[in-house]
Amino acid sequence: METAPGSDPNFSRVGAIALDTNIFAEAPGMETLRSLCSRADKHGRIEIWVTDTVIWEWGQHLHAHHVSLRAATKKLHSAGFSVEVPDEKTAKDIALDLSGVITSLGSSIRILSTADFAHEALRDQILLEGPAKRKSEVKTGTADSAHLRAYIHEGRSRDLEYVVVSADKDTRTAYQQWLGTEGPHIFSDLRRATEKIFGSVPSDADGLSLALRLAYEGNVLLRDVTISEGNMGDWEDLVPDDISSLSFDVDAASAKLVGLNHTKQDATALTFTAFYLAEVRIAGLLESHWSRGSTRTQEATVPRALLRADISLPAGSTSAEDALVTNCYVDAGGSGWREQSDALDNVMDALTLVPGVTVELDGLASWPEQRRSQSSNLLVDVAGVPLDLTIYGSYFGNWELTASYGERKVMLKCDDLGVGFTDPEGDGIPEYYDITAFGSEAWSGNAEFAINEMLFEARRAELTGSANDTEEESLQ
Repeated sequence: METAPGSDPNFSRVGAIALDTNIFAEAPGMETLRSLCSRADKHGRIEIWVTDTVIWEWGQHLHAHHVSLRAATKKLHSAGFSVEVPDEKTAKDIALDLSGVITSLGSSIRILSTADFAHEALRDQILLEGPAKRKSEVKTGTADSAHLRAYIHEGRSRDLEYVVVSADKDTRTAYQQWLGTEGPHIFSDLRRATEKIFGSVPSDADGLSLALRLAYEGNVLLRDVTISEGNMGDWEDLVPDDISSLSFDVDAASAKLVGLNHTKQDATALTFTAFYLAEVRIAGLLESHWSRGSTRTQEATVPRALLRADISLPAGSTSAEDALVTNCYVDAGGSGWREQSDALDNVMDALTLVPGVTVELDGLASWPEQRRSQSSNLLVDVAGVPLDLTIYGSYFGNWELTASYGERKVMLKCDDLGVGFTDPEGDGIPEYYDITAFGSEAWSGNAEFAINEMLFEARRAELTGSANDTEEESLQ
């Protein structure tokens, strides 16, 4: 059951979810918190609030379990079992460790200090106001008062609407006393809160159309994008050990849309994932082998790096200027395939990222079985227009694939990229293959997305034409 001191809020304006200690029976469910933070990070505009006092209480519960664990392992060790006895830790130690773990859950997590509210919280307990009460003739409630007041202050100081998740009826009593009908909406359990705030469902036709129009504006969406550590793909392994401080500069103007999926919407936002091929300049500091501490900048440019961007647009907006890239991942590309059939599989997998593809594509299984050693033809419906795919050669050898869509055409060719070798011990480098795309120019490196690029360019022309027709009609 969910309740609120005031009226039911417009959840599209909620900017934070504040957590009470008792949302978990004792210790926090870390996987639940991790999932919550992951959803908030992807959303991009929702924060998760936890106060230091909430973490202290969770830490105290965990400390009790830690003491029991030490006692049990000591008995097992004394009985001759090979078990490791955990180090002795105080409740404060556990709380500090827990704080570090919670902080690392995601960029949406915010740990609020209650230091400025200790005096008011103590007064509440002494006077039995707010969440304070007697338990066995002992007055309690200081910690609850402190974190609830911290949430009020955070919301007011930033003019930010928030909801509270609490299973304690004293939370409702406190907000009713302090704020009356102006208090935040209160959920009794986390599941209900996440359903309301992150109740994303696959977007309808209008939502998908809006996501597609926005995705075409990669020059705006990727303008200030940053590639964080952990989102660098194979580059983290490819870069030599003596190069540090990697940075990625995306040329947003060069971005070509090649994929769109995971389009969802809820009361607060439209979210989707867009895939782009864009020029990316990579820079790093190379440490000199001859002069300790001396470095120089090394740079390289990838003409068609693959970018995967998670994008969030607030409800009510249709402008790319209001959209937020919540996460961006870069793929080095150009590493080749061990088998020609794997390369073709990836081409087919890429096509599933095109909205409007109405048939199930499953790599080689999509092609006619009986003609795998000659030429084969496959028609794929894309938004009501046939995409004609013709492959020449064996799927399991070098192949050529021609894709025709209306008057547009592109050809992909899979060839040997490296001969490979094997020494007498069986070690070495296997033969591998690459795809080259032939359209207005020849290019490789993520060329499995060349057909997608053609399809999205064709759709852009259709959208532009429709927009121009609408504008002309309105002027008549």
